[in-house]
Amino acid sequence: MNDLIKKLAEKSGGFPLGAEADETYGFRERALERFADSIVKECIYLCEQHGNSAPYSYTPAKAKLVEKAAYGCGQLIARKFGVEK
Repeated sequence: MNDLIKKLAEKSGGFPLGAEADETYGFRERALERFADSIVKECIYLCEQHGNSAPYSYTPAKAKLVEKAAYGCGQLIARKFGVEK
């Protein structure tokens, strides 16, 4: 299992089930919601970071387009899953 997924699961209140090598986590309902929210927020953060790095990676005209697209992508993800940043 990806280390970031493990970290988000534990931070959200997930608890290991069975052997350590199994890497299966259990969640109570609210903890599962927090886990899902944390994954969605991580995706939104990645969109924002891509937009913020655009001025260093593209020409000024392309950078503006990339910034707007990355911001819009984050907003679409947030709306789709009903998550506030």
